[in-house]
Amino acid sequence: MNKRRFSFGRVFWVTLAIYMFFMFVGLLAMYVSPAMNKTPNWEKILSIYYLVSQAFSILFFTLFYYVTLNMFYRLFAGKHKTMQFVQPSVIGLLILGAYYTLSFTLFTNPKFKISVGDTRQEEELTLGMMVFSFVMASIFILGFSLLLAYLTYL
Repeated sequence: MNKRRFSFGRVFWVTLAIYMFFMFVGLLAMYVSPAMNKTPNWEKILSIYYLVSQAFSILFFTLFYYVTLNMFYRLFAGKHKTMQFVQPSVIGLLILGAYYTLSFTLFTNPKFKISVGDTRQEEELTLGMMVFSFVMASIFILGFSLLLAYLTYL
């Protein structure tokens, strides 16, 4: 029962592959979007600041999934009661909240430019919009970890 079901290396490579897939889909969407008037700013995308933020995200999510997948798998394998899943879930949500707060303060510019046709507007993300998106992402991320551990247990 003490043996880990998911190895760190496997979690890292799967997390990296999924991360790269969605990054590719995002770049593809930018190219085919009618709102894009120009090519992406490759100097900004390939800057050391942006690359450090991406490496930080990949490392965090690898560690997060490694810990939560193994924790939830142990709970499923031990046939624990449903209430025993609450504490790891709340801790996971708090850790995700800390990650998003740190990520926002260190790596995110709250201002963004919207370009439709020839007009450009500069908007700023509101606090409510950011909190809502972080909460929804956290629920999805934690739910995915729980679901994957459960399906592996079956």
